[in-house]
Amino acid sequence: SGMLLAAETTGDPAFKDYVARRLALVARLADHHRAHPAPNGPLRSVLEPRALDDAGSLCAAMIKASRAGVAADLRPMIDNFIGFISTKEFRLADGTLARNRPQPSTLWLDDLYMSVPALAQMGKLTGERRYYDDAVKQVLQFSRRMFNREQGLFMHGWVQGMEVHPEFRWARANGWALMTLVELLDVLPEDHPDRPAIADLLRAHVRGLAAR
Repeated sequence: SGMLLAAETTGDPAFKDYVARRLALVARLADHHRAHPAPNGPLRSVLEPRALDDAGSLCAAMIKASRAGVAADLRPMIDNFIGFISTKEFRLADGTLARNRPQPSTLWLDDLYMSVPALAQMGKLTGERRYYDDAVKQVLQFSRRMFNREQGLFMHGWVQGMEVHPEFRWARANGWALMTLVELLDVLPEDHPDRPAIADLLRAHVRGLAAR
């Protein structure tokens, strides 16, 4: 994703060529490992994602590359990734993407970036509203639990059933959240009913970060 932005910003095709070569290599290796499975091999996270860390950011990058006409057919890998995010990753009862590690039924702010941009980009790629709706739901339901409006900052982790949470406001995790909001708004349709709420959250977050 960063290299695609660098190509767009600088006009230097070398950055875009890097993306094309790298994703073509991943696609070739994935085909090879499908034909010759290797348990826990180097492409395990691509072929068999087991966490949002395996799936989200690479899925978003592949969709961006596909939309930009940079890469060959990445759709099998994209569909595999988005299928994991949408249907296989653990969720709380209200549909919020969650983990059972290191404690059960926990939210970690990193997972916003490892899920929402991919869902939003899939909405842009396919035109299917359900992907946008899920992306927005994740942001709003994470923020209800983890965004401190007075501070204008997110806390890093949240544990279901814990009444009083220590608020560890990790800078890097707040960076993940900030990038998530920007990437979501970049493709979220103007007429989406929750777009104003996402924009309001972004403004509140930027104010909180700027005050530090």
